Amino acid sequence: GRTPVPTTSYRQKEVREMRIIFDGRADMISVLDGDTIRFLNRKFRLVGVDTPEKDQPFGLEAKNYLAALLGNVSWTRIYYYRTGYYGRFVVRIYIPGRTRPRDCGLELLRAGLAWERFSGLRSYRRAFMFARKCRRGLFREENPVPPWEWRKQHK
Repeated sequence: GRTPVPTTSYRQKEVREMRIIFDGRADMISVLDGDTIRFLNRKFRLVGVDTPEKDQPFGLEAKNYLAALLGNVSWTRIYYYRTGYYGRFVVRIYIPGRTRPRDCGLELLRAGLAWERFSGLRSYRRAFMFARKCRRGLFREENPVPPWEWRKQHK
């Protein structure tokens, strides 16, 4: 089936300009952390989400969750947004779902394993707020520390 280009953003221009850079079976994906993968000798970072660092509470859980999402799927579709900081491709990654493709960033947010950051996507914001309200994943903690704060504290 065909995947529609997501259009739930106040950054409509950026979303419309996404392009598919990979569409097929991606057997050689290695998950570096909860929001970054290595594939085809490049690093890819998920757009609009920030997961805990590896040495931060829930960092390993976020990494393992993304690895489980990407493991053993029949196809993967990667939409390119832009080249970000450190030369990584900033992307949205889709995998098969029961009725329609699943967005890996959105799945991390729904599980409460990521913060929504600068996505401009209502679906991401809603998933983040719902996970937080329902105390899913890292939001079970009393005062979870956002990864950008963690990085400042652990330089």
